Amino acid sequence: MATERFPLAPMSPLIRSLTIGLLLLPVGFAIAALIQPQGELAGVALALVILYAGVWLGCRPVGFEVTDRDLVIVFPVWQRRLSLATITAAQPISGTAFSQRFGWALRLWGLG
Repeated sequence: MATERFPLAPMSPLIRSLTIGLLLLPVGFAIAALIQPQGELAGVALALVILYAGVWLGCRPVGFEVTDRDLVIVFPVWQRRLSLATITAAQPISGTAFSQRFGWALRLWGLG
């Protein structure tokens, strides 16, 4: 069975900047917890690290694979298989056409 792999499109500059900024958030809470030792700040930092790890490993696709029978959405720790028999149509679409059809909210990854 032949498999063709497709990487995920790069993030838009806005989302990349937002992601980097939010990655600094638990660091800020950890530093604040060291300066003012309170259990709440350390707990918030730990909760954010756990949340970020969960999103990074379980909710963020890293690519796509197409086999003879399935479209596979690949995540770091799991995969979602969609039977090609259930896909009725597909077409290439430009960023401009995508924006006109679906709006700006869905364009955050790689099409901006």
